[in-house]
Amino acid sequence: MKKQTTLQLQPAALSAFQVWLNSDNSLFSSVLESAVSNRQVLLIGHACLAFSALVCAVSLSAEAATFLFIWFFEAIFLCVKGGLK
Repeated sequence: MKKQTTLQLQPAALSAFQVWLNSDNSLFSSVLESAVSNRQVLLIGHACLAFSALVCAVSLSAEAATFLFIWFFEAIFLCVKGGLK
């Protein structure tokens, strides 16, 4: 039987990370004129990255474009699930 080692965050570190994710991002909040958390900014960045990859892959192949379209669709779904409209 193999022993596995798992790394766990300390409760204080996890709490600090959760606090940072839930805090308001002042730059995007002022641009979008509504309260936007750091978690939502990361979701927007993920969707932008997926869209950029999709635009670049359209000229490569149909398989790559299909895969990246699915990735983009999932990123948009995560944005909606994360509270973005």
